[in-house]
Amino acid sequence: MSDCPSIDAMSPLAELARLHAIIIDKTMSPAERAAVARVVLCVGRKTGLAWPGYRFIARECGLSPKTISAALKKAVGRHLKLAGRGEHGVQKYRILPVEAGDSSVSPTEALDSALP
Repeated sequence: MSDCPSIDAMSPLAELARLHAIIIDKTMSPAERAAVARVVLCVGRKTGLAWPGYRFIARECGLSPKTISAALKKAVGRHLKLAGRGEHGVQKYRILPVEAGDSSVSPTEALDSALP
């Protein structure tokens, strides 16, 4: 069983645009990109929030929980917004929308290039 809820709260286009913005963000380390991208993929269907634990993300990304914690703290305000704490003190995140100029490729172009 996954510690991560399904990903239907964001439209596929919005999710792809956010993932694209994360991947091309050269100000982030590879660990930060992996951690934040994994949070985006954990957005809950009903709440629009993501609350994966650091150990879950660390296991999924092959990184330490300490590295994940540091990476997500740096991403708050840029790609993520803190949205409180869930059960067992797990941090909840809301994914910030992609702003104009946040990506060198528009969301539609990103979606078109991802489709076969």
